[in-house]
Amino acid sequence: MKKKRATMAAMVEGNLANIEILPEDLLFKILVRLPAHDICHAAMLLIGTRQDLVFISMCQGRIEVSEFSKNPKCMIGASCNGLVLGFVDGTEFPPHVVNPATKRLFILPQFFGGTVKRFESGIAYAAASKQYKVALTYGRKFAILTLGVDHSWRHVPTRNLSASAEKPSSVHVLTTEGFVHWAPSPPHGRQVMTLDVETEIVTETPFPLPQEKETKMFYFSAGKYLSLLIARDELVWDVWEMKPKDGEWTERLMIDMNALKFPHNCNLHGIYPVGWIEYPDVVVFGTPGPNCIAYNIRTNETDSIELCFPPSGSRFVAYKSSLVSSRGC
Repeated sequence: MKKKRATMAAMVEGNLANIEILPEDLLFKILVRLPAHDICHAAMLLIGTRQDLVFISMCQGRIEVSEFSKNPKCMIGASCNGLVLGFVDGTEFPPHVVNPATKRLFILPQFFGGTVKRFESGIAYAAASKQYKVALTYGRKFAILTLGVDHSWRHVPTRNLSASAEKPSSVHVLTTEGFVHWAPSPPHGRQVMTLDVETEIVTETPFPLPQEKETKMFYFSAGKYLSLLIARDELVWDVWEMKPKDGEWTERLMIDMNALKFPHNCNLHGIYPVGWIEYPDVVVFGTPGPNCIAYNIRTNETDSIELCFPPSGSRFVAYKSSLVSSRGC
């Protein structure tokens, strides 16, 4: 995989050499309108450190690991198709948009509307208008920017929200097809705020079950759906999915791993889901140790993914049928 990637990068760099004289804003408009391709055509789990990217990919039913150095050094906040929203060398805000295939980096304009937390911005693709948009929250308000078009952030009206609607104090920003979601990080809140990047309308969607007791729950991107895993116990999870267009929740399946055989090096105490490699077939769980567990629901098999750092020190972000993470975020 490393060899193929190096060859592709060399080809791209050679082509870019011929357009370096173009203005940066024009070059950006060209790049964001190109077809968005994944870095690797196989479904993959992409784990990033400040120095390296570690690819964990699904290839013919097997998990393969490879890595390469990352330049520029970037902590990944969000991702959509071929573009990554990241923070370079420890910057707080604004984020940068990185095209990993071309290694081009673009700085977004400063935001002067209020304080923005580092990982409360997201990026999504509006298919009808063929535009990428970056959205953020500040307090209870929202702002948006169209890449290659806007030179400043625009306020998003929220008059349609209920008076009780409030963004959770701690959120996990997720991207589905055409939508950016601000989902509560456990145990902060039970309401998801969703922005349709085409219509630029914000909606609110409550937790699908009555609030009876403190429940472990984890939201994830799953292609065109928003996925929610709710714990019954450490090895049993209910999987729900939401259609972002109408906010409708549906119970999809139940994960029961009690009867499974796990690799001997897996510490199962305190495991937790970190996302999907291939929804709804392969879900990845983090452990207290330096490894993750990949569970193939279709084949009912598990596999250990050994990492050079504990998954608990990483932040995982969905990237189509894969994940991307920055260590220590």
